[in-house]
Amino acid sequence: MAGEYPLRPCFFPLFPPTHVAWLPLLGYSAPLRDTAPAKRSSLHFQGIAQQNSKYTNAQTNKINLPVEQFVQFYYQTFDGNRQNLAGLYRDHSMLTFETNSVQGTANIVEKLASLPFQKVAHQVSTLDAQPSNQEGGILVMVTGALLVDEEQKPMNYTQSFQLLPDGQGSYFVFNDIFRLVYG
Repeated sequence: MAGEYPLRPCFFPLFPPTHVAWLPLLGYSAPLRDTAPAKRSSLHFQGIAQQNSKYTNAQTNKINLPVEQFVQFYYQTFDGNRQNLAGLYRDHSMLTFETNSVQGTANIVEKLASLPFQKVAHQVSTLDAQPSNQEGGILVMVTGALLVDEEQKPMNYTQSFQLLPDGQGSYFVFNDIFRLVYG
């Protein structure tokens, strides 16, 4: 149908490479696997981006499941080992964490690894996603709470991702903006 986003089986890279799990997506199952670092990419949910300028609620709803899986993967990886997020970014990706902006995979991973806490646990409260351009980009906005180290009081946060197709049937994080919400 014109204007619809066909969904195909997908998988996310998983770290370490010795671990294998299964990810159901719309009735499909595909193994999670680690790929060679040069080929590792963020989202292997294929075919979401179809060239069409008329987005409908049905089309937006079709991207929600893969985006939910991306968000779950992102925060589980962030909470476990932030350095393993490298495969989600590219050299032209940009991260703004609070007031500090960095560009490039190495700089982003360095920034995330240097954050002043050892343990972190994210709890997602809301997740919104929508197609963002005719080339198949996806805009993702997350709100939630996180606990760091031994803190008992969670801190609220908001995080936005701009996911873009990488030309090989996958997506990567082009923009990532994180901000704690005070008050």
